[in-house]
Amino acid sequence: MKSLKRIEQTKKAKEQYKHPIIDILLEHTTKQDIAQKLHCGERDARNIIAECAMHYPIITNSGQKGYRRAKNIDDLTENQLLAEYNDVQLTINDLKSRIKCLKKRLKPLIAWQKMAEKLRPEELKKR
Repeated sequence: MKSLKRIEQTKKAKEQYKHPIIDILLEHTTKQDIAQKLHCGERDARNIIAECAMHYPIITNSGQKGYRRAKNIDDLTENQLLAEYNDVQLTINDLKSRIKCLKKRLKPLIAWQKMAEKLRPEELKKR
């Protein structure tokens, strides 16, 4: 029952998100191409891609430049489904790896912050 609710939420989110990037990402394309097509900078293009990825499954991996939307499951042959599934898994693995690295970077920052709060709490209250 929970998964049906998630599917409906996903459909609703897709319906509410309208942007030209959706059609651009039907084909594999780089952030430079996206920036050029949308007449924006590469940083803005990355931000737009990230926003789109909140509503659509966007495939990218560290072994290949560029981005694309995952293909519609119903339109795929068995071999295409397996290939698409593998591409999605590679993207998931890349994201998990980045999360793991970011968590490691957080540890010394949090330790420093706690030490500052412990050693100089009065000065920090002023902020």
